Amino acid sequence: MSIPPSLPTRRILLIDDDVDLAQMLREYLEPGRIVLTLAHDSAQGLPLAMQGCFDLILLDLMLPDGNGLDLLRHLRRH
Repeated sequence: MSIPPSLPTRRILLIDDDVDLAQMLREYLEPGRIVLTLAHDSAQGLPLAMQGCFDLILLDLMLPDGNGLDLLRHLRRH
């Protein structure tokens, strides 16, 4: 499948501690003009989400340093 050059690049933030899943998603998405930024926990993901300009955030619910729903609530408040 060929991606039209006029298609804009999309940015996704993945906050997930599963390294294998992140690598699989990166290999699958990047040929389609999608840039995947990875954070392995809430401490890395929160500042990226707050200052980054992402089209989509994929968020794991069970992070090593907290609950993904708590992180989502924090992001929605701000």
